[in-house]
This record gives sequence, C-alpha cells and structure tokens, in this order.
Amino acid sequence: MKTIIEKRNASRCIFSILMFIVLCFAACGGDPEELLASSAGAASNGGNSAASNPSGGSSSLGGTSSGSSAAADGLTAAAAIPLDMNTWAAGTKPSDGEIWYRFTATASTHYVAVSRGTLTGYVRMYSSAGTDSAVGENIAITTAENFYTFNRTLTSGQTYYLRVYGTGSGSYQIMVSNAAVAAPITLPTTGVTQLTENVWADGNLSSSGAVQWYKFTATASTQYIHAAFGTLTALSFRLYTSTGLENGTYSVLNSITAYASYVLTVGQEYYICVQRYGGSGTYQIGFTASSTPPPITLPTTGITQLTENVWADGNLASAGAVQWYTFTATAATQYIHTALGTLANSVYIQVYASTGIAAGSASIDTSVSRTLTIGQEYYIRVWAYTSGSYTGTYQIALSASFITPGATVTSLTENTWTDGNLASAGAVQWYTFTATAATQFFHIGAGTLNSSYIQVYDSAGSTVGGTEYITANTPASRALTVGQEYYIKVWPYRDSYTGTYYTGTYRIAFSASFITPGATAASLTENVWADGNLASAGAVQWYTFTATAAAQYIHIEAGTLNYPYIQVYDSAGSTVGGTEYITAGTPVSRALTVGQEYYIRVRPYSSSYTGTYQIGFTASSTPPPITLPTTGVTQLTANTWGNGSLASAGAVQWFKFTATAAAQFIHTTLGTLTGGVYIQVYADTGTAVGISSSLGNGGFVSRTLTDGQEYYIRVWAYTSGNTGTYQIAYNTSSAAPPPLTAGVWANGSLTAGGSVTYTMSVTSGTTYRIWWNDSYQGNGTKSVDVIVSARYTSSGASIFSGVDSGWSSPQSFTANSTGTVTITVSGYSGATSGTFGVCYSTSTTRPST
Repeated sequence: MKTIIEKRNASRCIFSILMFIVLCFAACGGDPEELLASSAGAASNGGNSAASNPSGGSSSLGGTSSGSSAAADGLTAAAAIPLDMNTWAAGTKPSDGEIWYRFTATASTHYVAVSRGTLTGYVRMYSSAGTDSAVGENIAITTAENFYTFNRTLTSGQTYYLRVYGTGSGSYQIMVSNAAVAAPITLPTTGVTQLTENVWADGNLSSSGAVQWYKFTATASTQYIHAAFGTLTALSFRLYTSTGLENGTYSVLNSITAYASYVLTVGQEYYICVQRYGGSGTYQIGFTASSTPPPITLPTTGITQLTENVWADGNLASAGAVQWYTFTATAATQYIHTALGTLANSVYIQVYASTGIAAGSASIDTSVSRTLTIGQEYYIRVWAYTSGSYTGTYQIALSASFITPGATVTSLTENTWTDGNLASAGAVQWYTFTATAATQFFHIGAGTLNSSYIQVYDSAGSTVGGTEYITANTPASRALTVGQEYYIKVWPYRDSYTGTYYTGTYRIAFSASFITPGATAASLTENVWADGNLASAGAVQWYTFTATAAAQYIHIEAGTLNYPYIQVYDSAGSTVGGTEYITAGTPVSRALTVGQEYYIRVRPYSSSYTGTYQIGFTASSTPPPITLPTTGVTQLTANTWGNGSLASAGAVQWFKFTATAAAQFIHTTLGTLTGGVYIQVYADTGTAVGISSSLGNGGFVSRTLTDGQEYYIRVWAYTSGNTGTYQIAYNTSSAAPPPLTAGVWANGSLTAGGSVTYTMSVTSGTTYRIWWNDSYQGNGTKSVDVIVSARYTSSGASIFSGVDSGWSSPQSFTANSTGTVTITVSGYSGATSGTFGVCYSTSTTRPST
C-alpha cells in the first residue's frame, strides 16, 4: 500500500491541472459549477506551509461566528453546508465572518482543494469531538497562489468540518476528494476560436488570470503549436482532447522556445487553453505539421533596404520596438551580422522569405547564417533580447562571408603574441592561422581587458566547437586538422547582471601546448619550496612535477603576494580538478597517478595583484620546511606581551620562544593595526606546526609542542595592505597574560634590544600613576636601565613615551576613556639583558615593593 506521502506526490500535478482548468473555463465564459461538478480529483499538500491561527485559539463546533445566528448558510458550525465527495462547492466569505462545511469521511485519507477567487484567509479542518478539535494546522490562502491543496488522515464514517475564515470577504471554491483521479473537464461551448493549419490567429491576454480557448482538427500524427509575440512576452497552454482529457503536458512558449510538439490522432478535434506567462498583451498562435511556423503577413512600409557588405544603422527607441529590413540573396549561404551601439544587450533576428515563411529560427548571435535562394528577396525582423526594457542603437549588415564586413583579418604565428583592442561594445576582431597540431590551444593575455569571447571557424565558415568565454592565461583548445586554415573571432564579454561590456586591449596567441607562449615550466622537487614572482598585472607562472603519491598536496607560502589561483594539468593539457584559490597555510589536494608528470599554473587572484610567493608539493598536508631567519627575530618571554609593528604593506615579523608546556597558547592584541594578523608556528627545523591562523584583538590559538624546544612564529597582516602595531604573547592558558594589578609590582626581564608589554584597566576621569624600578633609579635590586611608554590600547593614542625615570616621580595621567592602557618597557639605549619592576596605583604614595 502506498504511503500518504506517495499519494500526495502522485496527485500534486493532477490537482494543479484541475485548478488551472477551473480558472480557464470560468474566464472563458463557462459555468464553473457545471465544470467542477463533473470533475473528480485529488490533491496533495502542494508545499503550502501552515500559518498560525489568526483568531488566536481553537474554534468550537457548536459556537457562532462573528455574532451571527445559526442559519442554513454555513455561517456557524451548527449550520455547516454539506459537501458531496469529489464535487466543487462555490462560496463567498462575508467580511470578518466565516463559512463552515461538513462531510462524512469514506476513506482513511481525504484531500481538500481550495480554488482562490478573491479570497484571502484561512481554511482548517475539525473533527466532531468538541471545542478543541482541529485536525492538522490551518492553511493560509493568499494572493501568492491561485489554488491550495492539503490532505488529512481521517476515520472512515466520521463527520468532519471545514472552516473558511479570516478578515475581509472573498470568493472561492472548495472540494473534498477521496481519490487521486482527475475526471475529464467540461469544454467550453462558446468563446472558442477555430484554428486553421498554417495560419496565425490573433490573441490578447490583457489581465491577470485571463485565458483564451482555441480548437483545431489534427492533420498529422505529430502536430506543432506555435506562438509569436507582440506585447506579450510569454504564454502557457494546455492541450485537451474533445472529451476533455488533457493531452500531453503543460507547455510554456517564449521568444526562445516558440513551439511545442504533440503526438495526436489525425482527424480528431483538440482544444487549447492559453494563459499569459510573462507580462500581458498581444500574441499570435497557430498549428502546423512541422517545426516551421505559419507564414506571417510581412509589412509593406517602414522597411530598410540592405546592401551587401554595408552596415546599416538601427535604433530600438522604445520598449518592445521592432525594426524590419529587406535584401536580395547574393549567395546560397548568407551571413547576417549585428554590432551593438548604445543598446545594452543582444538583438534577436528572424529571417523570412517573401512568402512570410520563417527561414530558420530566431537567433541572438552576433553573426548568423541562413541557406537561401540566390536572387530571392528576404526580410529580417529585429527586436531587443529583452523586449520589455532594452532600447538603443545597433548596426546590421549582410554578406556572403562569415567574416564581419569591413573587418581586417590578422595572421597569427604559432607561439607569438599579437596585440588586439576591443574598443567598443560592438567591436569584433578576426585572426587566421594554419593548424600545426591535432590539438591547438588559444591563449588570451591581459592588457586593459582580461576576458573575451572567442569562436573558431574553418575556412568554409563552419564553427569548430562552440562560443567560449576565455580569460587571461586560461587557454581554450580545439581538435583541428594539421595544415588547414582556420579563423578566430574575438568580441567583448558582457556581464549578464549589469549589462556592462568589457572592452580594452589584450593579446592573443595559439600554440600546440597548453602552457602560455613564452613561459617556461620550472621543475619542482617534493618537500622543497620554489620561489615565485608574479611581477606584473596578468602575469602567470608554470611549474612541473612528477607525482610521488596518489594524493598530492600543493602549498603556497606568502611573500608580498598572498592570494593566487592555481590550476593543475596532466601532461596532455587536461585539467585536473578546477581552478582553485589558495592561501598561505591552506593546501590544495589533487588525486593523481604516481609517476605521471603534471603541471601547475599560478596566476593572481585578480589582475591587479602582484608580488612574491613560494610554492611546493608534498604527500601530506604538512608544507615543506622553510629556512628560518637568523636575524630580526624577537625573543618572547612566557606570559609576557611582546610588541610588534607591521610598518609597511606586506611586512612580516618573526618571534621565537621556548615551549614551557606540551600545550602552548599564542595570543594577540591589536594596537593601531586593524583587521587582525596571520600567525604561523614553525619548529626549529623549519617545519610548520599546524596551519596558519588568523587572530584579531584578544584572539588566541593553541599548538601541541615539545616542552623545552625552541619554536618560531611568523606574523603578517590579515589584509596585506594593512599596517600598524600589535602585541603577541604565549602561555599555557587560553586566558591572555594578565594585566597589571593596582598597587602590585610586576617583575620582568629584558633581553638586549627587546621590550615587554603590560596592560592596565582604567576608568574615564580617574587619575593614575605609573612607577618603575630599574638599575638607574630604584631600590638597588634590579639590573637593567629601562625607559617606559604608555598609550591607550584601542586608539593607540600616546599618554607618554620613552620616559627614563619613574621611581621617585611617577608618570601620572587622567584617563580620557574607560578601557585598557598598554605599558611598554624597553631597554635604555638598547641596554643589555636584565631585570626591572613596574607598578601602577591611584595613590600619590609609591606602593611598597
């Protein structure tokens, strides 16, 4: 036995069809009650979500609604209107009132369908059990849909109630069904237009919900239903037999899909019910025995004569505008070319013989060909790609050649770049070459233009492969015949979202290799970094390696460049995986064949990004070891803040520390640097420990290390252009090194050239004093002379800087904001290593050491 869900899925389409039929028939002048009374059907949930009960609670079956007295009009549950199974009932809900219906269940599952006229409200089912007797949730009836369906599991023989309620009034139809079977519809007897084969009939769908009916007698076993559009942009229709059964499926027609075909019985009569699908307005409909539409009536005025190889100006000045041209064919294959001016999108063209019969289908390509009869007159109809919104100027021309009239064809030499320039939206450039290999690769090099469309043709003008969007240093390939001449057409890429055409300079080349002409593939060694440099906009670099494992990892180590794309190729030039954006510390893996040669192409994240990087491959996610720096490395002390400053775009800083535990936490706080930092930890062998992590203000990351071993930390800005100050520290806790405590001395130590950072909490308007104990002034217990600076942590604003003495006379300040202050202790004139103490208080008396 099928489940309820299976029944629901099986019946969804049937009820949808039935609801559409009801609306169509009513709009065409038929009696909907007569139609619905003869139409049995079942429905499913249909995806309509239940809404909350607007009345705020359950309804009593015995109560009255909106103060109405009981009556045989369904205004109360007691006066509920009886429903016959599988029969539609029409109703009108009064303003702020409700209508009740009742039925007796005859099966374990029943389906309820609501056809919305003007109703907005709710429908809910109840049992006869009493006040709190809702069966399932309520169904919201809104303007979003024309009909709604839902099902419920019931007890056969029991009486159930349906309540239609909500604010406002409105019309509707409602039905309960016990089977998922649709009966034939009652076809309309008036308002039906008779169609004649191969002749257009005029139609007009001017309002929401409008439908029109047509009928015809089938003349062939396969019949084609065609539409042509005036001010209407799309329509939908259903086809019925003379007995009212739907024949085939629901179809949608528009300028791109202008016909649908059906298998019919010759000599039988069929009906078409048409409804608008896009916009409103005029259209034509017809039927034929082939995919060629009925002939049209050609215009007799407003037609522009075209001369071969001469461009004619066109202008679609208003929404939905159409222009006509005529010409006499000069060749068996005639090419029609278009170029855009101010028109922001493509144009459709449709060619007709002088009899009005279409020659081919409508096309939007910049160049189309048609097989014609020499000496015969033909007509061209032109309209905008989207007739409702696009207007502007364009040009049109015809020729006996697939090459754009007036274009210069430039000869290409293998592996040699040739400069090009697409200066306007309608620009086209042509190139020719002789194939040197069975597979030829085509390359675009960036100038001010980074992408374009290309199309390859053989010498007879036949396309070789499809139109292809190609970006700088991303080759396209074609299988060709060695020694044969071919042509390439290049034109601008258009952004489908904004309508912008990308114009400018570029380079083009062809080769027998997928590697960019002029580039050399550098050989990579497993687990060893190789230096790279994308020094100019649009630059590309290539690398080659032999796979050593079934899963190979490719790593990038940032220099001044941090965001390249990579693409892996096999030795035949086929891509292995997609183009992938890769960042430092986040490897990309590929499944490869051990012993096979592969290639890696590296290019910038965008054409404006340049700089240095390193690349390597391994058999694991651990990157190759690096060569650690021997100078410019700051020593960190456990649980003590160290100062950092990334003074220039792309700057990198190094720190080192000795692990004090197996689990070590690294913390950062930001000063004037915004956006955070990346950190990468290395063992003293240069092997990365974990991957790079981004940290912001108060951020931390943990690493599992070896107690007593030395480690290095590399720090760079999260956004490569950002600069400023920050602090870094390590300890054994996820809690950052603690701030100073008022009145409590903190004892620290310095290394030569180093500094130590502390923080203290401050309250706006409170005066604070900072004291320090060193070898210059103090109690004689400290061994290094220091200078001290203080600043507001969040803003970086200085409170005082580089003060030498703070034992006898503390540095005092009144906080201008509530937050934290950073105190930095440094050696006086780069003093050697030694100890010191620092303290703060709100008292004028120095705290006791």
